[in-house]
Order: sequence, then structure tokens, then C-alpha cells
Amino acid sequence: MQVKKIAPVKFIMDALKKHYGFKTYGLLADFLGVKQNTLSSWIARGSFDIDLVYRKCEGINFKWLETGEGEMFLKPPPPEPGLTDAAENERIVHDMLKRVYGWDAGEVITSLTALPRSARMKILAQMFEAIEEEDKKKREEE
Repeated sequence: MQVKKIAPVKFIMDALKKHYGFKTYGLLADFLGVKQNTLSSWIARGSFDIDLVYRKCEGINFKWLETGEGEMFLKPPPPEPGLTDAAENERIVHDMLKRVYGWDAGEVITSLTALPRSARMKILAQMFEAIEEEDKKKREEE
């Protein structure tokens, strides 16, 4: 009989927390869509809802979730369309805000750096789309 090696849940959760840039288990629980006490229970009992975590962590290696061995991700998560690098995206959004609204958005962009990279990328993508729409409207009115 072959025994299946199962990774310690704390190891998995700590690695996810680090990867996504969360400072607390509460933030990881929010990301996963569970209560913090649920996450604490998973760690305490040594088992977790692997299917839920697999669905929430795009591109994660299912084998890694089971065993903790190998690469955490099969391939890098795909970037948002038109946006690839966080620093470049921040510069583009900053320049667009200045051009379209006349704002110096340095403080806004700087405050985003406190967020996990995945959240920052989503916010930047939404800002980019909104500013692009506004810029298009302005050009059509001219």
C-alpha cells in the first residue's frame, strides 16, 4: 500500500500568505473567502478545503497543494490585459491621471504599494480602464 505524503497545512498557508503579500492570516482568510477562525481550524486540525484554495489561487499547482513539493505555481498568473509590470503600470496610471485630470497622483500611487501585488494590479487595471474611458470621452468632445 502506497502512503500519500500530505504537506503540513501551516506550511501551505504560510507560503500562500507570503506569496500574496498578506501580513496576517486574517487577510489570507479574506482572500480565500473564509472566516479567520475557519483558517485557524484548518491549521489546527491539519486539513483544509483544497478545492476552495485551488479555485481561489489562479495557476497554483494542485500537486504542490497536496504535498508542498515542487513549484507552487505551474506558470506565472496571467497579467491583466494591457498591463504587465506593476511599476510600469503605476507610471502609466500616474501619467494618465496627470494628462487627463491634471493631477499629480504620486501620493495615490505610493499608497497602493502597501497593498499585496495582486490587489495593486487589479486596482491599477481598473484605474487604467476608467481613465482611458474618460480620456476617450474628452477627445470625442473636442
